[in-house]
Amino acid sequence: MALSSYMKYGVLLGLTPFLVGGSVMADERNKAYERLLEVDKSIANSIPATVQWSDDGKSLWFMKPGVTPPQFVQMDIPAGRIEFLNTPPQTPQKAATTDRPRVVGSSWPRGDFIGSVLYEVMAPDGRHFVGKKDDNLYIRAAGQADTAPLTKNGQQFFDWELEGVKWNKAGNLIATFRIDNRHVEKTDRIAWVDGKSKVTQYAKPLVGTALPYYTLCLLAVSGDCAVQSDLPKNTYYRITGFTPDDKAVLITGLARDGKTIFLLSLDIKTGQLKTVLEEKTDTFFVPGTNSFQPVFVNDQEFLWVSPRDGVENIYLHNLSGKDVRKVTDVSLPISYIATHLDGQVYYVAPDNEQRPYDQHLWRIALAGGEAKRLTTGDGQHVIQFSPKADYFVDFYSSVTHAPVAKLVRNDGTYIADIAASAITPTEFWHGHPPEEFTVLAADQKTTLHGVLYKPYDFDPSKKYPIIQFVYGGPHVTITQRHFGPGQISSRGMIISGYFNTAPALAQLGFITFTVDGRGTPGRGKAFQDVAYQDIGDHAVADYTTALDQIAADRPYMDLSRVGVYGRSLGGYVTLRAMLMANDRYHVGVASAPAKLGHATSASYEFYLGDPVKDKTIYDHADNAKHVDKLNGDLLLLFPTLDYEVPFQEAMDLTDALVKANKAVDMMVMPNQNHMFMPESEPLYINYKDSYRNDLIKNYFIDKLQRTPASD
Repeated sequence: MALSSYMKYGVLLGLTPFLVGGSVMADERNKAYERLLEVDKSIANSIPATVQWSDDGKSLWFMKPGVTPPQFVQMDIPAGRIEFLNTPPQTPQKAATTDRPRVVGSSWPRGDFIGSVLYEVMAPDGRHFVGKKDDNLYIRAAGQADTAPLTKNGQQFFDWELEGVKWNKAGNLIATFRIDNRHVEKTDRIAWVDGKSKVTQYAKPLVGTALPYYTLCLLAVSGDCAVQSDLPKNTYYRITGFTPDDKAVLITGLARDGKTIFLLSLDIKTGQLKTVLEEKTDTFFVPGTNSFQPVFVNDQEFLWVSPRDGVENIYLHNLSGKDVRKVTDVSLPISYIATHLDGQVYYVAPDNEQRPYDQHLWRIALAGGEAKRLTTGDGQHVIQFSPKADYFVDFYSSVTHAPVAKLVRNDGTYIADIAASAITPTEFWHGHPPEEFTVLAADQKTTLHGVLYKPYDFDPSKKYPIIQFVYGGPHVTITQRHFGPGQISSRGMIISGYFNTAPALAQLGFITFTVDGRGTPGRGKAFQDVAYQDIGDHAVADYTTALDQIAADRPYMDLSRVGVYGRSLGGYVTLRAMLMANDRYHVGVASAPAKLGHATSASYEFYLGDPVKDKTIYDHADNAKHVDKLNGDLLLLFPTLDYEVPFQEAMDLTDALVKANKAVDMMVMPNQNHMFMPESEPLYINYKDSYRNDLIKNYFIDKLQRTPASD
């Protein structure tokens, strides 16, 4: 089979004719709802999430999803040849478990936000693994089951970090933190075991209280401590890795107030710590996975993505501290640097102001000049380069374009589609695909972008209740950008629609929508800075303005029956909307809602300011101080083992509601974390918390659909 042949395979979702009438209607609506809750699984069974490259980058292979027994597709790129195999190419069918990193226990509650598990971290040469047991690190040789202690002095609240471990290139040295939380505020975790409560504590820095102390340690595989350095206090730190020559380790620091970010270098031979670069802002920095991460082009020079000029651009720096030059000059933020090769830098960024959230691959000379766009098609392009960066796979989709994987040369020359989803968008959405829309923000000049969803049996002559799905935080956008409703993409893998259930809720007979208001990322510094010292109010103003505008030319939207739903900070904004716009939102569901105010996470100092100097800002931000404004129906969902939003915040909010004589509906979820997972669940990817979903679904049905539609 020639490589140019169009490979199309996958799972076409079964489409059942929908009937109208009584319980049959309810049953079919539930089927449609469940189908869209599982949409990311359906997509995952229709197209590969990633590909594996040969060491020379001349061939690739992937497992055909949704096929039993497993079948593998291998492509010889220069020869244009495709083979179908029963075992992975160049890989034993069953690798010894001792030759792979292994799970050594849940990282819960640390890393609780994503319910992550704690894996061993493998050395670059694959010969050793570092892991963690209790409060200490251990070392394990590949092929061996036994472990040897790497550290011996760990203790509760003064232990060693595994999540941020970095190996040097030689594979004989690791960089890690020993983190001292002994002086940090302690928060209770309440579990129920065999009918009895069990209270344990974890360290949780709150606003106005002490942060952890960090000590950077370089540990040899032999267990010896090569270098140790106490880092300046009142700062958050992250190890970014070793320099290409293995002579130093780099650490990113973010000041407590979020206004200063810097890159430190620790010389391995001398133990000298120096500042490589430092940036300041009058508002806040939000370092993400790909921002403020040095990408080296040689032993001394590295690329750095920074919003210092108002929008994220790429800059070339030197380890000596010299700012060499600005490489790009874009008007929309660069998301991340994909790779570099032969004096060319490849990065991912939008193309134009009309579609500011699209993600395209670009190429520009390291010396500067005009950038070239290498991907085509409106929407999201998630890029996976070959080892030598001469090819890349473009995993492409949009809100209305089903996923396809394309093989492309690094100059943008298209070679072939290597996989395409069998999902037909028109059939999948029953003729009612999501609608991308734009509205003006509350300032009446800033364009906002959103997506609206209709039920499978949509009838424009009817009136439908509305549910608005919200978040409103300065570090995340929630509106759908690719084909699946999950809003997070990572190198070709779509990570769950767990966060955005708006498409599924619409199938129950609602009009649902999301919109990313001012104060969120992806649109430049000025757009994001609207959230500075105002987390909730500007978000609610933008949401209500958007609601009015999209309903103005959609008579089927019933403004007398409006619900709002969000989780985490979105739960905070949900409650904020119910309080500050109590004439607009009639029903709210706040899932694991942050409370803000003076008893919340210290990280909110980035956005709200100093808790002493800016006390009035904290007082106003605290939803507990405004619960007397509540008019509508409100459901609060609280997990008891939440690390991000401690259960004490739930009780503070409940106490305020009691004192204000406000009745609400509430469900407490014992032994579940911020992602509403039990401690035993290692990962949240595609985790379906059906009980919580049913609560939310039935609450909106009961409170919005059983109310007569307005005329």
